[in-house]
Amino acid sequence: MRKFKSEFTISEIGRFQFYSGLVIGFGYSIILNFFFQLLSKTNRAISIIYRNTYSDPIIWEPDAYYSTLISFLSISIAFCFTTYLWMSKPRKRNKKETRNSRYIQANSLFIYGIIMIFLIRLYSICIAFDFDEIYFDIKLEYGLFPFLLPLFLLLFNWGNIAKTYRTRKFFLISLSIIIPFGFLLSALT
Repeated sequence: MRKFKSEFTISEIGRFQFYSGLVIGFGYSIILNFFFQLLSKTNRAISIIYRNTYSDPIIWEPDAYYSTLISFLSISIAFCFTTYLWMSKPRKRNKKETRNSRYIQANSLFIYGIIMIFLIRLYSICIAFDFDEIYFDIKLEYGLFPFLLPLFLLLFNWGNIAKTYRTRKFFLISLSIIIPFGFLLSALT
């Protein structure tokens, strides 16, 4: 029987690439989580400085909804870099696998850039609404829909990896690691 896809294993990726991708991914998700938490806490600082009134507190503490959203978003963005590192083997067994791994690398960095541009634009919109004293609340306006963004990023990257490898076991293992890690990150803030 002909094998169309090879199995996604640590030896197939490379031991150093696999573990360094995990370490860099977890570290980058922690850094991104603290960065996004800092941005969300200083959201209203610009409008308070502009109005010269300090009656409102500058530091806004996010509730469980925002901290959970930020933590899962930072983990899924960091998974883009993990995917990039996992697929960075220059030569695979055949040309199709090499072409697919380069496609996955380009897509993971492209979707990372698009999401970061979207988040920067969303942050500037929130600041602009705060200038006019129109309070834009993502939780009230959209409910659970913003949680589809981290889910999309995670499934998009795993879908790209699944084009080259069979990934059932590692996908389930990664979900069982990412979900508790996301709640742990949200509890740290």
